[in-house]
Amino acid sequence: MVRSERALAVVILGVMACGGGDGSGADAGSGDGGGADSGLPSTVDPSNRFALDSIEWSVPPSGFDDGFAQPWSSTSYRYWSTLDVDGDKQPDIVQTGQTDQIQSTWDAAGSPYWKVFRGGSERWAASAVTWKVPASGSASGFFSLSMTGSGGWQTFDITGDGLPDLIQTSDPATGAVWDQDASPYWKVFENDGESGFDEQARVWPVPDSGTTNGFDSASSTSSSWQWETFDIDGDHRPDLVQTSDPATGKVWDDTGARHWKVFHNTGESFDHRVIAWTVPDSGTAEGFDTANSTATYHWRVMDLDDDGRIDLVETSDPATGAVWDAAGEPYWKLFAGQDGGFAAEASKWRVPPNGLAEGFFDPSSTSAYRLWTVIDIDGDRDLDLVQTGDVAHTSRVWDASGDPYWKVWRNDRAGFSSELYRWPVPKNGTEYGFYQTLAQDSYTTWMLIDADGDGHLDLLQSEDPSTDTVWDAAGSPYWKIFAGVE
Repeated sequence: MVRSERALAVVILGVMACGGGDGSGADAGSGDGGGADSGLPSTVDPSNRFALDSIEWSVPPSGFDDGFAQPWSSTSYRYWSTLDVDGDKQPDIVQTGQTDQIQSTWDAAGSPYWKVFRGGSERWAASAVTWKVPASGSASGFFSLSMTGSGGWQTFDITGDGLPDLIQTSDPATGAVWDQDASPYWKVFENDGESGFDEQARVWPVPDSGTTNGFDSASSTSSSWQWETFDIDGDHRPDLVQTSDPATGKVWDDTGARHWKVFHNTGESFDHRVIAWTVPDSGTAEGFDTANSTATYHWRVMDLDDDGRIDLVETSDPATGAVWDAAGEPYWKLFAGQDGGFAAEASKWRVPPNGLAEGFFDPSSTSAYRLWTVIDIDGDRDLDLVQTGDVAHTSRVWDASGDPYWKVWRNDRAGFSSELYRWPVPKNGTEYGFYQTLAQDSYTTWMLIDADGDGHLDLLQSEDPSTDTVWDAAGSPYWKIFAGVE
């Protein structure tokens, strides 16, 4: 995932409930069981960590008995998320859906709005600011941060000014991009940073996609219709990147050279003049036909070497499904971002062993016994490799019953360091502990977010595992914040 989108992802991570197995704690018969790191690199203390004692961070009432028990919700009557909507570098609680309607923004038929509880250095505001949103063309209005399908929309910074905009990518009357047959466009409602989104939409021209409904969403992973919207050229504005030819379902190769079609973001539109963005050989029949692949084959686009350019990182050997050279000196293939494309030849990006035969075959995994992610955990702007779950258990933090910790391998811009950092994490009131960086299970909910805006990720726990509600729901509700500290 791209750095410019990671802030959004932390919030919109939000709207995706992540599990990590069944929480049974059954032994898999592999790994070190949370004990000594036998056979692994030297263990050193991290320069920063999470505070083991929590801060009671006040949250407002949500209109429900359980309060804002999760930092995000996208179910009937319950639509909210946690993101910095006003651009002050502190995340806000944004309640987008009216609580007495299945799917409806607040006052959808009148003067629609969202409720924004502004973030602060020690709490979220007790009362909401009315955040104006425009009419959507449907009775329910813009009731969530995003929706796919007819009349669909997304919330992200398309203009590059640091404020998330509201972008309606398809006409609710047709289900296709606006004015599909003539001059296709999206509707962009710009964020003013103070009171809401502009009532009048800016027409944002988009190119022809060669598909039935045009570029009717910001991203598509449907069959051979593959595109993403992200900053591929490093100018801090998301571009429209079509990664496969809809006629073949494979990477573009109509000129005899593998490439993606990049439509540059000019700040006012996507340029109709296509840039042929060169991509290397993937070792698969379809080639790098998507920006991110997490199923049979595994690769991602991200700025792994932190040079300001997006790289293409292939994390598993397509012939085996395992990390490259899993039994020897494991590595990923990094195709460095360059002007106009990715390098044709890969450099080897060192990765450590992880206690499993296939190794770190993907930058992120949330399946049983395989719990890790790539994230900047220490605030130095480099993406680190963080293994949060003990490989001997389906869903359990390392040393859950003793001194829980995550395993962190820092990024040295040529690979992940051979030095292993034990990153202490607090206990969370369950026997499984904080076994992922973000999870919602039957006991409690948590996520990583920079709650206080100091540049370090904090560990936020929003749900009391003994009650399944926000902490002190009937009194003075709060979330627990375990601050990231030096």
